[in-house]
Amino acid sequence: MGRYYNTSSGREGKFMFGVQPSDDPEFFGMSAACVRYYADDSSEPEIKKKLDELYDELEVPKDKRIYYFKEYEDLQKFEDEYLYPKCFVSVKNDDEKEKEKHKGEAAWASYKGDDYTDYQIGNRAVTLARIRLGLTVLSDIKDEGYCDLDAEL
Repeated sequence: MGRYYNTSSGREGKFMFGVQPSDDPEFFGMSAACVRYYADDSSEPEIKKKLDELYDELEVPKDKRIYYFKEYEDLQKFEDEYLYPKCFVSVKNDDEKEKEKHKGEAAWASYKGDDYTDYQIGNRAVTLARIRLGLTVLSDIKDEGYCDLDAEL
């Protein structure tokens, strides 16, 4: 029982149980480069519940929702058809009237090319990003039995 650590050189150790916090390397001036997250099949119901909340926010019909993708292209196709249009509106750059409607909104490079700008609808980009992450976690769990994710800080 306890929390382990390892270094890039292969050295390993164990934080002293009940005494030494996991963030103790900060005592020596070290900074965290990443955070590790873990989920397994016992986490699936909660992850699916959260995904459904996000899908509800975007009003994605229940029969169109996915909870797994094998290939990245499958995820991209789903996004293009059901998610992206609910999160962004594409405006042709020479359409001044339409651009004026979105003045002050977050602008993004468009997947349609340089002649377009995409404008975020509300704060839905974070919803899209969370759905991507949730689907990635669930897909790893289905394929591997768990998802071990390192996130850079």
